[in-house]
Amino acid sequence: MRRRGAGSLIVLLLGALLCPGLFPGGRALSHDLGIREMVLDAGVSPVGKPLRGRIKELTGPATLDQPDTEYVVVNDITAEGTAFTVTASGVTLNLNGYTVTYGTQDAKAAYGVSVEGVKRKNIVLVNGRIVQGEGKCRGKPGSGKNCNPVYAYETFGMEIGGVEISYHAADTHGIYLQWGRDAHIHHSVIRDLGTGVKDRHQGIDALRAGKVVGAKVHHTIVKTRQVGIRVGEEGMVYNNEVHIDSRVTNSVGISAAGGMIHHNKVFGSGVHPIGIWPGRSGKVFSNYVEVQSTREGDEYGDTGAACLRMTWGSGDGMEVMYNTFLLRASRDYKGAGFNSWGRALFVGLPKAEQKAEFHNNVIIALNDDGKAKAAAIAVVCGNMSPHLVFRNNRVESNWANVLLADNYGHADGYARFIDNTFVKRDNYSNYKTVKSQYSSLPSTGVFTGNTMENGASMEDIDLEFSGKGRKEITVGWHLTVEVRDSDGTPVRDAAVVIQDRKGETVFEGITDDGGRAAADVVQYLLTNVHEGESTGKRMKIRKTPHTVVVSYGGKTRKRSVPIEDSKFIHIRI
Repeated sequence: MRRRGAGSLIVLLLGALLCPGLFPGGRALSHDLGIREMVLDAGVSPVGKPLRGRIKELTGPATLDQPDTEYVVVNDITAEGTAFTVTASGVTLNLNGYTVTYGTQDAKAAYGVSVEGVKRKNIVLVNGRIVQGEGKCRGKPGSGKNCNPVYAYETFGMEIGGVEISYHAADTHGIYLQWGRDAHIHHSVIRDLGTGVKDRHQGIDALRAGKVVGAKVHHTIVKTRQVGIRVGEEGMVYNNEVHIDSRVTNSVGISAAGGMIHHNKVFGSGVHPIGIWPGRSGKVFSNYVEVQSTREGDEYGDTGAACLRMTWGSGDGMEVMYNTFLLRASRDYKGAGFNSWGRALFVGLPKAEQKAEFHNNVIIALNDDGKAKAAAIAVVCGNMSPHLVFRNNRVESNWANVLLADNYGHADGYARFIDNTFVKRDNYSNYKTVKSQYSSLPSTGVFTGNTMENGASMEDIDLEFSGKGRKEITVGWHLTVEVRDSDGTPVRDAAVVIQDRKGETVFEGITDDGGRAAADVVQYLLTNVHEGESTGKRMKIRKTPHTVVVSYGGKTRKRSVPIEDSKFIHIRI
């Protein structure tokens, strides 16, 4: 199979994963591989604050109604209900290192800080602790408000920094910024100590800014029962550490409607942990994500886990790069009879015109018994796009490097796998390089220029060819043709035609300034399809040797080229 040079990017990525010293001090550069050891500097630290026209001291619960004012807490404060209500713009609440405890008595609604009204601007909350008391308070069904440590209806330019927050009420978001723009949350800690989630569809978030445009969240540590950090369009989420203790289906570490998610670490356990769920037309890069399902759910039982999920149209236009995704699984988790399983990448694009690219990632899915489902790349949710591309990734598994179709949906559209390194881990008999888990659904893909290591092989696949679904993958390589004249000078604009073994033209082009033309050509198909219908049989259809025809200046040269690897050939004309 094709071999890369010692200086290849895949070697660099693996070295970064195994030898974090390649990045001195754990320093995360702009597009370095995200690793477990990278230093984020996340957590509470004192932050600066703007100058205001006046300063007022606070010794107890209060309404902050004076604009251009810094309110300074001068002692620990306890409130039976809401501690502070903000009704003006241009307000700074400086906790000054003290602790504010709200909701010590039963109440329908109690907030640590509540910003009331619309279009509040330039609200700043800094430097202290906000803690929910022991009074009974429950979030409002369908909204997640009522008992929030921080709630704001509509703000512009709100900043929260240097704050440690803990809360426990059922069905309650932590920091809840409902509407607005340009929120900035940083250098803080948010601890969700609760477990109650009545409606998992609404999502219970430690930090919800899903309808805030341009929210920026960084250098913050988050613990969550369901969703850690959620931001809206044009969001920026970076240098955060998120821990998911999933209590329900679809528990997500970081969710963004758009923008960038980078240099974060996400650790997920519980019912259904999902590390990252991006939206559309953004970038996810240099993150480290490690997940395993460790608890049965009331809704679906053994629900599984995923490092990254893009399903049913989310992810269109996304670029996912330089991340490390690690999924673990066990058929009998800790001897409890619980089936822990998952898909490291859980992806698909339902429309043919949609696009997404995963490149230069390290993707690892491992079980500890050879039995539990541990799919590294799972294209399983109705993919129809040939523009779903996986390029230059290192993909390791002891169950399956690629899964095409399971009970969540088909894998049609011929997603493309280009120049990846597929690695077989361990030596379990249940391993296959490529698998399907739904015989009546389509499983299709194009595999070009990939490297196989430690026993991985494009012959070692189980696509359930006996099923009624269309099962077809193509295996191919890169072919570069260099044309030179009799003096050894590169020939530009020479016509290059490549034909397969049956004489069908598979490429037509002309040489560039260097005398080169490049094409991807198919070595063979593995398929059960004949005349558009499933035969229920595995067939191997060879497409090589190929014939390369070069024409220039009235001269023609032909060469037969067997394609079993990526090749670079020279033709004189």
